Amino acid sequence: MDGRMTANPFLRILADELDRQGVKYEQDWLVVGVKVPIAFAEQRLAVFVDPCADGCGCPEHYLGMIETDKDEPYNPPFGGGRDGNHPFGPDPTKCSAHLEQQTHRLADAGWKVLRFWEHDVDRSPDEVARKIYDLLDKA
Repeated sequence: MDGRMTANPFLRILADELDRQGVKYEQDWLVVGVKVPIAFAEQRLAVFVDPCADGCGCPEHYLGMIETDKDEPYNPPFGGGRDGNHPFGPDPTKCSAHLEQQTHRLADAGWKVLRFWEHDVDRSPDEVARKIYDLLDKA
């Protein structure tokens, strides 16, 4: 088990599900300067599990991180906050731009990119794995 899989429990959950289904993949595969956490090199498929709580604009969880009243203390439900404790700060456009840049670099190199939110993996790792498997089956 490598550092990235250990550091992101949702990647580990997905990797465990893929292992359970007998799907072979590469971990932390470097493609055009982008570290792909779960890669299928032969099919040129990159899989990411994006953080719900790092200011990346998760449609379900980011609203809980948005400051609503300047006079009230800012206590986001997942940690981080306006003090910059998460990698991209409280602005989802910075993280979204980073994710979009990764996706474009990979697509320009001929890779397909699948992105899931952490909550997708948390709710149904088998469904996420099935979506990956279905795409691999079509490749």
